[in-house]
Amino acid sequence: MTENNSNDAVKTKALVAIRCITYNHEAYIRDALEGFIMQKTNFPFVAIVHDDASTDGTADIIREYAAKYPDIIKPIYETENQYSKHDGSLGRIMTAACEATGAKYIAMCEGDDYWTDPLKLQKQVDFLETHPDYSMCFHNAIVHYEDGLKPSDISVFANRIKDNNSNFQNHLLANLETRDYEVLEYAKSWFTPTASVMFKSKCLQSIYTKKIAECKDFYFGDIPLWFTCGVQGKIFGFKEPMSCYRIQNTGINRAVNSVPVHKRLKVYRAYISIFPDPIKSFYKNKTAKEAIFAISVLKKGDIRESLKILKICFEIAPYGSLREIILYPYTITRNLITQK
Repeated sequence: MTENNSNDAVKTKALVAIRCITYNHEAYIRDALEGFIMQKTNFPFVAIVHDDASTDGTADIIREYAAKYPDIIKPIYETENQYSKHDGSLGRIMTAACEATGAKYIAMCEGDDYWTDPLKLQKQVDFLETHPDYSMCFHNAIVHYEDGLKPSDISVFANRIKDNNSNFQNHLLANLETRDYEVLEYAKSWFTPTASVMFKSKCLQSIYTKKIAECKDFYFGDIPLWFTCGVQGKIFGFKEPMSCYRIQNTGINRAVNSVPVHKRLKVYRAYISIFPDPIKSFYKNKTAKEAIFAISVLKKGDIRESLKILKICFEIAPYGSLREIILYPYTITRNLITQK
């Protein structure tokens, strides 16, 4: 069941709708909400704050802020967790709530991240308003490691470049430049924290958004959204950090690193089926190269996982790479016999 007060936002005629999804973020949600209400703008904005049936005190904190700032904080309270359904319901709820505001732009910030610059929204709106051929813009962020984690603890951040004043607890997410970014740059490297993004709301009305919502193979939603924006307009990045990105022991980045190879390849297959070139071709070639994982998996004795990998590779890899894929099991078997 959904308790939805976000429809009140229609009366506001906001230019920007902030899209905030939160679950069991009692320790962090105040920072996120404070980041919203501190924004200094010459336009109206609202924050759709969706509590996905938290079992801690997250919802109570949201109610506190909604009562104090009713023109900004528009809450949605769930009694049943929507994310765990994996049926697109969470995305549909948030899209409908944001569309109800009539906002031209959508800004993102999950409940465990927060904004650090009171002019963040104004800067991004000023850019998009004066550059109508751009569909999205983003900025750098400060990474904060919770529970004493260090950058080296999480491989996806192991090679990030830190500024001279950084330390193991806080550092710049990436060595970004203030410039345009091509869509394939997102495919090759993740450097766009969710809380940094603002995009045109019309991007959510595309056929790509509908296909993404119907696909159950995605285990995160940010990169598909960046691709959706990237194929509908230009993307601009600011090197200036205007938000904080928290890394936690139980966060999505650790979960992603433990995902079986065949599930990651299913994501590639989804990108190929949904998006046009150059995204389609990039992931076809990437699939062919990553078929090599079938070897290491087979070496570990996991025949079932190896076959799952090869099956997906057969389905989507370029024809020129099929001979190599076919020879992988033979090569591994021969090597194992030789070793004995």
